[in-house]
Amino acid sequence: MKRFFIVLAVMAVAFSACSSDNGNDDPFRTVEYTYIFNQGNYTEQNGEISVYEEDAHTTINRVFSQVNGYELASTIMDVTAIKTGLGYLLCANPDKLVPVAMIGLGALSQGITNGIDNPRSMAASMQSLCVANAGKDYTVDEYYNYTYTNGSLSVYDVQTTEFISNVHIGNNVQGVAVDNEQKAYVTHDGGVTMVDLYGMKIIDTYKDEVYTGAPKQIIYLPQNNRLAISYPYQGIVLVEPGTFRCLNRFNGPVDYDGILYVSNDNELYTISTEYNSDYTVKSSKVYDVSQRTGDYTVIYSGHHISGFAVSPFTGHFIVAESNDFTTNSSILVLDESGETIDTQAAGIGAFKFLFCSYITQ
Repeated sequence: MKRFFIVLAVMAVAFSACSSDNGNDDPFRTVEYTYIFNQGNYTEQNGEISVYEEDAHTTINRVFSQVNGYELASTIMDVTAIKTGLGYLLCANPDKLVPVAMIGLGALSQGITNGIDNPRSMAASMQSLCVANAGKDYTVDEYYNYTYTNGSLSVYDVQTTEFISNVHIGNNVQGVAVDNEQKAYVTHDGGVTMVDLYGMKIIDTYKDEVYTGAPKQIIYLPQNNRLAISYPYQGIVLVEPGTFRCLNRFNGPVDYDGILYVSNDNELYTISTEYNSDYTVKSSKVYDVSQRTGDYTVIYSGHHISGFAVSPFTGHFIVAESNDFTTNSSILVLDESGETIDTQAAGIGAFKFLFCSYITQ
């Protein structure tokens, strides 16, 4: 099956935090959950959510349908959340945006369809929710390569999910990131386009001077205010938001999907999978990419890796193995030395993780 997972990311969502000097008399406790998002098979509309509790070594599957009383009935393309406790599921086939309460995972609507058009990815600030759409118009060349010709950026109010505007971008739209200055950055065949989210207008487009072809994924690194952009089979470029000044290029094993991930401590990672001529997996690895030296260091080597995160609670690595999308995914928890300390089963095509911590009785 073609892999539709888009970009690997994480957000630690802390909804409540307090300390007490009441000792054992304190009736409250902090719970920490890892939400596992299972993309599902694209044609079977079986995207789902699993909830993993690392301390208890337990996973509950099919949580969305259990909580809401109905199936999501779509393929999950991307997920994100903000610190006020709102989360968002970006879905395809059928296309929709589903807002959820991160505590409990109850859906806040059946799904928003306005502005969602063959979606690829999304990103959020505390003001705006941005969705990168490939669009449904396409051409096919003699080698059966598809070019989606009507890509766009749809923008919503992040609190109400009210549709605000749509900005035309170009061909084969893929990734999107949002910086701290209310600017969005969208990857497509023509480069990386910067959009002013206040005026809903295009400011500039970045085209790399060294790497050829189209960029794939993009993420914002807030701690040092830079954008990381992946170029398949070439490497990763770091640029300055707002100016597109190139800060560095790191040649390395970036694969076709160009997955990027940044941890809470600002470490940059990528997943790279190589295939044999018969499309079976040759190797699949997670790399830690040094932003200082550009070195790519293998931290995990598996069979067919579909997702990765670093837990903000424990610092442990969490890896999703897709098992070729034929059975439930395997979730491996690794310590800092790379030793497996827990293994769990999630749904089909586990590809992304969000972390939720809150106070309960």
